[in-house]
Amino acid sequence: MPQLPHRSLTLFSQTYLQLKKTIGLGCTLVALIGAWLFFIEPPACQAAFPGTNGRIVFTSLRDDFLGDIYSMNADGSEIVRLTSSAGNDDSADWSPDGSQIVFTSRRDGNSEIYVMDADGSNQTRLTNHPADDFLPCWSPDGTKIAFTTDRDGAFSSIYVMNSDGSNPMKVGTFTGGPEGTQAWSPDGTRFAFTRYLGGTSAIHAEIFVMNVDGTNAVRLTTNSVVDDQPNWSPDGTQIVFGTGRDGNGEIYVINTDGSNPTRLTSHPASDQTPVWSPDGTQIAFTSERDDGSGRGDIFVMNADGSNQVNRTLNPVADRRPTWQPIRVTQTTLMVADTLNNRIQRFDGSTWSVIGTGLSGSGNGQFRTPEAVAFSFDEQFIYVADTGNNRIQWSTDAGITWGDFATSGTGPHQVKAPQGLALDREGNLYVADTGNGRVARFDGGIPGPATIIAANGLASGQVRSPRGLAISPTFQLFITDELASRILRINNANLATTSTSGIAIATLGTALNRVKNPQGIALDQNGTLYVADTGNSRIVRWINSNPNNGSSLALVGSLLGQVNRPEGVTVTQFLTGPYAGGPFLIVGDTLNNRIQGRFIPTSSWTLVGTPNNSGTGVGSFRNPGKIR
Repeated sequence: MPQLPHRSLTLFSQTYLQLKKTIGLGCTLVALIGAWLFFIEPPACQAAFPGTNGRIVFTSLRDDFLGDIYSMNADGSEIVRLTSSAGNDDSADWSPDGSQIVFTSRRDGNSEIYVMDADGSNQTRLTNHPADDFLPCWSPDGTKIAFTTDRDGAFSSIYVMNSDGSNPMKVGTFTGGPEGTQAWSPDGTRFAFTRYLGGTSAIHAEIFVMNVDGTNAVRLTTNSVVDDQPNWSPDGTQIVFGTGRDGNGEIYVINTDGSNPTRLTSHPASDQTPVWSPDGTQIAFTSERDDGSGRGDIFVMNADGSNQVNRTLNPVADRRPTWQPIRVTQTTLMVADTLNNRIQRFDGSTWSVIGTGLSGSGNGQFRTPEAVAFSFDEQFIYVADTGNNRIQWSTDAGITWGDFATSGTGPHQVKAPQGLALDREGNLYVADTGNGRVARFDGGIPGPATIIAANGLASGQVRSPRGLAISPTFQLFITDELASRILRINNANLATTSTSGIAIATLGTALNRVKNPQGIALDQNGTLYVADTGNSRIVRWINSNPNNGSSLALVGSLLGQVNRPEGVTVTQFLTGPYAGGPFLIVGDTLNNRIQGRFIPTSSWTLVGTPNNSGTGVGSFRNPGKIR
């Protein structure tokens, strides 16, 4: 073996494949090399999916020498073993919704790709090939898995398959050396990856980006050593990576065009395998600084390199962290197309109709619907079927429909509902407008609801609730249209009284006041957006504080102007021209259109047909609440 300046997947590809192919390793030697390669550090191949920060999954030798996969809280507490197999389990990556983990396992004698649920259950093999498949990572939309493989011969290549393991296909046509450590961009259009360039040095690898079909490969780094382990920031503006350019393993960050390389770690020991946290504020990585034996621990630091803290401090190796995203921003849009008596869905590229598309009172039919809410996987969809005095729901992504709550005044009934919201626990909140109350249906299932805001004008009461927005920390914001105010209920998932709301904005025209507000939405940073209908404007309140307000759109019919808007939401599309960042969308009701703009830019665009007004798909008549 050559003396190595840096442990890397490049070495994994070069050394492992050469040994395997040129000397015909037996099973025992392959197993031993597999264990040794754990220390060579093929990094986890995680895409940084936007969201709040969940658990960290990592590989450890703490219970056996071959290595298994574990998860822990971000502060290092509650460590749980997820795998226990006869072969090395390694290189885990979270699905974009944080519900599953894809990983590499040698339990079958060679390296194959498996998937399991977040708690370690339902471990399922996805690949079955005599070659080695390793370093899997999920696409941002959850439909694909990219992986590195040696199934093409002398050098490793990047492949993409469906998330069920079907239809594996090679990406690109490069044959000059190994490629791997691929990481999807947050918008799903590109890979950052490592390419081995050979040359006179024992190890030479650089960071490239390319389209997901393998075209337009662009080199981002230029060194005579190893730059590898790239990982995109959740906002898609930077790439963090490991490098040997300083004589040992250190962590750097660059812009996605390769500019502005910035060193984040500086320690005589090796720092490597960096991954961004879903909220973009922190980076987890492997460091050998605290054990002096090259084993490694899981560290977390701020995104600027400050506050580097050991989270495992274990006498055996803990390596290759990846961070669970808890999604707080939806990736599709649904619109209550009120006067067209239907719900429309937009995935960033294509509009479609949810339900039958017909006006009526049958299942899947709607009459002047005012609001829609859905789970992140879109299996559960709820519609405020306002004109029919009911809520309809679908538990199979809109294929079949039924009544969730029917007309009446009982705790399980509604009257002219106009607002809906789902929290991350699956609880459904309903602005039961005709009954002048806000209700919570625990678990998002039919049955008697808890009234958390009763009818009235006293503190914590509502007169005409219209719009709802719920934060990841269960702060519920309510627009009370006829009272011209906005209320906040803390810990709404646990509230049991009907007067727990606090008014945070009242009637007026100043930026911290509202008039007949209807739509309301939160982004992942806690910024609150209000469709201030009576004032014909959209206002933004930083940190959900009305005193940190600004106006984003005023009255008018030009692009970027609004006329009595009733809907507002924030979406992070994964495909189409609006992919790549948080996208603010407005239901511009009396202008019969949907407008949108990237956050924080100020350039508005129509989201739909060129004129928006009409009855065709992608056109609207008095669009109401949007989600």
